[in-house]
Amino acid sequence: TFIIGMFWKRATPHAGWIGLISGTLGALGVNILIWTERLVMPGQGGAFLAAGVAFTANPVTGSPDEIAISAVYGLGEGLVSGAVDADSYVVRKVDGALVSTHIGEKSEQYLPNDGQGATPVPVDPAVAEIPALTDLEIPDLAALGRAVETASGVAQDIEWAIDDDGLWVLQSRPITSLGATTVAAAPAHRD
Repeated sequence: TFIIGMFWKRATPHAGWIGLISGTLGALGVNILIWTERLVMPGQGGAFLAAGVAFTANPVTGSPDEIAISAVYGLGEGLVSGAVDADSYVVRKVDGALVSTHIGEKSEQYLPNDGQGATPVPVDPAVAEIPALTDLEIPDLAALGRAVETASGVAQDIEWAIDDDGLWVLQSRPITSLGATTVAAAPAHRD
């Protein structure tokens, strides 16, 4: 099964292309799922909202017993591109206890521009010192990580965002940076 996803603003111009691909692959017996989704818009309502990644096994130490969370203000583009010094949290998987915290510089955040993509915008220095995640959001992300790992049966790299409506999973995939031995040795946490 092939899955094609896109933001709703991008769906209309490609409707003919998607129909052509859908019909061609459908004739070959390949199932296709096409969906549209709303763009999670950090910053609506004036709140300092965040995006980031959560690894259900620590990619730095290889420990399957720790969840590593990285967070930035705005869209996750600044984090995944390496342009923003993110906040980092390490949480003990078994009980959700916070093991370590590093508050990054976060001198800019990436926000959606009028076209496709994101634009870096300066963050007020006083705001940049404030953690991107609250004390309540860190355990929520750890619990989400445990649930996704349990459902998938293997350690996960989860991209997430928080907007005015709450916490959103953008995508999840098996962790690739730990190596096959470590990933296979990371049992899914059961509550």
